[in-house]
Amino acid sequence: GAMERTKEAVQAHSSAGQGSLRIGTSSTPGCYMLPEVLGAFHQKFPEIKLKYVSDNSQRVEQMIIDNSLDLGFVGAYLSNDDLRLEPVMEDEVVCFASPAHPLSDQRRITPQQLSDTLCIVRERGSSTRRFFESWLSDKDVKLGKVIEVQSSETVKKLVTACLGFSFMSIHGLKDELRDRKLILLDVASMPLPRQIYLVHHAKKHFSPIIRAFLEILKNTDRSGLKSDGSSH
Repeated sequence: GAMERTKEAVQAHSSAGQGSLRIGTSSTPGCYMLPEVLGAFHQKFPEIKLKYVSDNSQRVEQMIIDNSLDLGFVGAYLSNDDLRLEPVMEDEVVCFASPAHPLSDQRRITPQQLSDTLCIVRERGSSTRRFFESWLSDKDVKLGKVIEVQSSETVKKLVTACLGFSFMSIHGLKDELRDRKLILLDVASMPLPRQIYLVHHAKKHFSPIIRAFLEILKNTDRSGLKSDGSSH
């Protein structure tokens, strides 16, 4: 079948000494969506050397432009003629807080209320932050006071300590929501649906290795990643 032919092509390619795949992801797909796909790829093609970089969307895109990565996965993008994007996974951005936070028992929280509340945020290169800020500005509101941190894990720690609220992909919160360490805030017109994009250079030649990875990506069941509470 097609996979067998792909396998032969990959083997021919890797024996020619070009057996590597360089993937960059922003934090959401990197931590919560792609590990399964990478695991499946590695099982099929253990001889291929994987380089895996996790950074914010802006830097992943820059590495694609510089050709230091083959493929990237990002949650939003800057328009650039050198890049091609295709939606590959669905995601939802939600607001959350500690159960002890004053907003936690409010209903239909408004964007203005969010703006008046201390927010724990990732750095400016984060696509989730760009996405959320543009949603706020559509409502004529800006983020108010913020504490800026480097990683989603740190965001969750500070929110758990009741310092402020935050927002991120629902996929990053599964464990904390289950353990009731964090709760979703009831914000009007949220959750916000978005796409996770596959990004590559417009002039990129797709080697058999890249094509094999994309084939596995296409066939991996990601339906367990919906945020209606029905985690698989």
